[in-house]
Amino acid sequence: MWRDHRHVYRAAIVRPVVAGLAVAVLALNLRPTLTSMGALLTRIETADGLSPALTATLVALPTWCFAIGGATA
Repeated sequence: MWRDHRHVYRAAIVRPVVAGLAVAVLALNLRPTLTSMGALLTRIETADGLSPALTATLVALPTWCFAIGGATA
């Protein structure tokens, strides 16, 4: 009996490529959000009436989440 393993080999190649492209697209999508938070720091602080420490924590939170997620991965 001959089994056709072409679909297994194709899946072994396609899945990592698709996963890599998904990560790249997400990184490009999230980058402007993270980089613009620092520029909007004074507006966020005055509009919401937050303390400087809380505002700095709010701005640093996405970076911490990426660092923790990267370390766990």
